[in-house]
Amino acid sequence: MLSLRKSGRKKSSGAPGTIKLRLELHRQKGPEERPYVQTVVYETDDMGATLATALTEINETGDYQDTEGNPVAEILWEHSCLQKKCGACAMLINGRPMLACGCFLRELPSRKPVRIEPLRKFPLIADFRVDRSILLENLKQFGMWSGSAEAGRQTADRKETGISAMTVSTVNSGGTADTGTEITAVRADAGAAEEGASEAAAENEGNPKTAAVNTDIGPERPLIRETQENGFSANDPTASEDAYEASRCLQCGCCLEACPNFCPQDEFFGAAGFVPALRLISSLEDEDAERVKKAYIGHSYAGCGKSLSCAAVCPAGIDIEHLLVRGNAAVFRKG
Repeated sequence: MLSLRKSGRKKSSGAPGTIKLRLELHRQKGPEERPYVQTVVYETDDMGATLATALTEINETGDYQDTEGNPVAEILWEHSCLQKKCGACAMLINGRPMLACGCFLRELPSRKPVRIEPLRKFPLIADFRVDRSILLENLKQFGMWSGSAEAGRQTADRKETGISAMTVSTVNSGGTADTGTEITAVRADAGAAEEGASEAAAENEGNPKTAAVNTDIGPERPLIRETQENGFSANDPTASEDAYEASRCLQCGCCLEACPNFCPQDEFFGAAGFVPALRLISSLEDEDAERVKKAYIGHSYAGCGKSLSCAAVCPAGIDIEHLLVRGNAAVFRKG
């Protein structure tokens, strides 16, 4: 007889509108520990429940038992937003790389156990938690930053003039980074700002509508450098759409798990590498653009077999085939 959880929550009656699944958890306490399989029964009346919901409740119950009556120790898995925005909860569900928060239980087969495993192409930490730091390291090799050749001079200039720079990037709970285009925010130096404020105050003295307002923030400068002709034309209306599409990459690793050409520590970085690179190609100046193009050829174009398995499993639904076409055109365009 199957052992059900010993929680105070009302159990489903098995009537229509309820979900009852056998979850086959492929667990391992550590990389050097012996792997084992633990099967649990999960029931819910919530038609919107996801696998993330089930794992969270099993952990929170505290006295959950498997089908053999053994206690279920805390299940280790990464999660953060639970809204398919951070990519942290990627794992294998019935052999398919997916996000646990995007896997609805109502869509899973109920007649046989649902097999849950960690991603296999990344070093195991424990249970369904893996080390995806290779994603960030690959982006570093891609040169995913702007103005590297002038970094020293820019730093010195900022100290002298007060100009500051802000790099837009997000880091999810999976230990991976989604590093975006550097946006340079220009701010007048403190001395000039104070002098401008004093002059504005003198001019506006006696005017109640403007006396307290200072709009002198120095000369206007663009937040993002103008696009050069490097494959994405500055006047191309689709360039910004492509950059936005590429920016939706979660760096979850699902594409690499499915890719037949990707192998950790290899020279081919997969879609998780070239998709973010396409955001920069359209906005970098010549020197930086050439650096990214060279990396694109060596780490993406040369190793891609065009199987497009990545597109089939991408939880964000990114049009990877379209971005491949656009990226190749940008890198190999002549004249």
